[in-house]
Amino acid sequence: MSVEIRKMRKDDLQRALALLAAWNMAPRPPTAEIPDPERASLNIDNSFVALHDGKLVGVASYIVLDKETAETASLAVAKTCQGLGVGYLLQKARL
Repeated sequence: MSVEIRKMRKDDLQRALALLAAWNMAPRPPTAEIPDPERASLNIDNSFVALHDGKLVGVASYIVLDKETAETASLAVAKTCQGLGVGYLLQKARL
């Protein structure tokens, strides 16, 4: 299986959010029930996508906490591509 890993682009955002939502990992805006969610947005500059045959099949991102510290945030792979090393490639890219 040939997989391309690259930085996320604006036109990837909706597909990436849909993939994260499938795993209940999508960022959420603040609500009355959850006024301070763990993540309220997905920063495109800090995100990577995996593509197979032009289709987005994975996403990974990180959060910059300060000048010297970042935290891995989300990692999701389409069910059809699990077990094929896509998550590993995304993890390598974001590190």
